[in-house]
Amino acid sequence: METATFEPRSFLHSTERGELRLSVPAPTVLLFEYRGYSDDGFMKFVERVWTDQFGEAALPVQVFADTVGQTGYATGFRTGMTKWTKTMIGRTNEYVLLVKSRWVAMGIAMVRSTVGLPSWHVEVSTKREVFQSKLDSAVRRSLDRSRTGG
Repeated sequence: METATFEPRSFLHSTERGELRLSVPAPTVLLFEYRGYSDDGFMKFVERVWTDQFGEAALPVQVFADTVGQTGYATGFRTGMTKWTKTMIGRTNEYVLLVKSRWVAMGIAMVRSTVGLPSWHVEVSTKREVFQSKLDSAVRRSLDRSRTGG
């Protein structure tokens, strides 16, 4: 029995002030890469890509978000991201955020605890090498599972 070869996919949403690239580098891995300012319209893009790529996925998804290049965001983006995260977090088993500083990491931890988001599998890091290592490992595991059918 021959298994189909996985083809990585990438999607881009751009505005005058910022952009978001969403990539699917392996069957169960979603990578966010922010640049500039994120406005309310970014969430429609995120929700569409999530539904199109993982709407029928039976396996948990590993989510990685590189926010180092994000310079700011609209209130509607933040509230939309919080709402969306509450709906999809149960379908993930790894959620890793790369942030600029410890202050940002502490702020995220405070927000997550006040809005009641589960956190057992969420990690916030300020170290790109930690983020990249975890991403590389998740991609390898996902590709291996797809090759073996498991």
